Amino acid sequence: EAFCKRRILQPVVHDDDGLEGRLQSALSLARTCSAHLQLLQIIPFEAYTVIDAHVSFVSPQIVEAVKEQAAKLRTSLEAHLRMEDVSWSY
Repeated sequence: EAFCKRRILQPVVHDDDGLEGRLQSALSLARTCSAHLQLLQIIPFEAYTVIDAHVSFVSPQIVEAVKEQAAKLRTSLEAHLRMEDVSWSY
């Protein structure tokens, strides 16, 4: 218990098969340590960047689609976290 910190940072990149397991692990740690769970959503725009010899470019349509997916994921995770018995923020 001495090594438990008061805050747990859980990065969220995208909704994949492992997200629920990672979230449940973070929630278990938060309960065990009486810690605050902080979710940090990461949007890796560089993964959608087209680069040539002189310029890099990200399509505005792709940026908008990625932002929409991120917003849906956040809404879903916030609804899930409201039912949990831990202190959290996003």
